Parts: sequence; C-alpha cells; structure tokens
Amino acid sequence: MSKFKTLLNAPQLLTFEELPAELQNEINSVSDYEKIELFKTRSFELNGRLHMVVYIETVSDYYVFTYLEYRNGTSIKKQSISKTTISMFQLLRNEDEEDEGVRLCSQN
Repeated sequence: MSKFKTLLNAPQLLTFEELPAELQNEINSVSDYEKIELFKTRSFELNGRLHMVVYIETVSDYYVFTYLEYRNGTSIKKQSISKTTISMFQLLRNEDEEDEGVRLCSQN
C-alpha cells in the first residue's frame, strides 16, 4: 500500500494532449475544456499495466477519470460530484458540529 501511495502522490506534468485519445474524448464529452479550473493527472504502471487518474474541477463540478490498460483493451470510468452537493455536505457537517457543541455545553 505504501508503494501505491508513493506512486499516486508523485508530482507529474502531463498535458491534456499527452493523454490517450480515448480518455481525451471522454473528458471532452462531459466538460467544456475552456471551463476547466483545475487539471491534475497521475500516471503509473502497476503489474505492467498503465493506470491513469485525471482530476478535473470545472465551474460547477468535480470529475475523476480512471483509465486502465488491459491486455484486451482499455477501461475508462468516470465519477462526478457537483459543487452544490459538496457545499450541502459541508453545511450538514457544520450543523452537526454546532449541535454537538450545544449538547456538550448542556451536559456541563
């Protein structure tokens, strides 16, 4: 697991144009390239196979693309979450922390 974390945290400078064409097409299909605010990639070989993870932040969403090369082809998976959803989770967490503070104060 330590080796995997080291590989994943290694700084890398891959441009969009250096990504495999299938991955470029998938990214283009869900986000307008001009609206991307953050673009980070991680690429490494594991068991002799190429693995890529692309992190993208747009104006309204976060995306994570995983690209895996297999002997018989490739696999691309996409995960997305809206910034509105993240904000809602933060509000709920803050609400819980405030409620916990009230409970702690009332117990004293």
